Amino acid sequence: MKSVFTLIVIMAALPALAQQLPDIQQASRWATNKKIDGAIEDWGTSLEAYNTTNKLWYSVANDNDFIYFAFKKTDNLSKIYAPASIQLSIGNKGERKTEVMPLLHFPVTTEGIHKKLPEKWDEIEVRNIPAVKDTLISIYNQYGIKAAWKLDEANKIFTCEIRIPRKLLSLNEHAFDYDICLMGTGRRGQSSMFLMPGIQIKNKDGANVSPAELMRLAETNTVTEFWATYELAQQP
Repeated sequence: MKSVFTLIVIMAALPALAQQLPDIQQASRWATNKKIDGAIEDWGTSLEAYNTTNKLWYSVANDNDFIYFAFKKTDNLSKIYAPASIQLSIGNKGERKTEVMPLLHFPVTTEGIHKKLPEKWDEIEVRNIPAVKDTLISIYNQYGIKAAWKLDEANKIFTCEIRIPRKLLSLNEHAFDYDICLMGTGRRGQSSMFLMPGIQIKNKDGANVSPAELMRLAETNTVTEFWATYELAQQP
């Protein structure tokens, strides 16, 4: 009972906590003993930022060998279940072109046209990294890229960690730009079809979906992303 009460208190505090955080991470963080297992307790009591565009908590850290990202989403997990899920692009500062930047897409939630059960989310899509020849790699791979996730469907909490070796990215020694994109079911440059004036969507019972559900569908069908710059931390 105590653990249930604690979870209720934490969930109630999440909106207020999000309002206190910056939209993008401001500080550089040196990574110490990061275990990539999908649990984010080792990142501290809170992640560094809450991005209002993606409705996503996140943190970035580094050490001499790796760059680390942690994510948490508690609002509209449909964007995680969508085929594109989280797309993370990383490149040298000032080189903001996602089509040529190293990209990691995780989790990969589909296989062809078929959805994969969450317990089968065991692949990472990789693009524009010369040392990685395959587009899809296992979360257990020889490149040093690592990713893990946890999903609490009952309480609608998704957490994820990604680690990538710096040597694979050909970054300079001072800073890099990154783009975090939640594609959902939308396309860049297009408005959601669910925002069309007068549109009516029926639920399985034949009734019109509520305005709140219609907005959720529109959000899922809209690409959201943001750019930021991270200054590499120096070893203490």
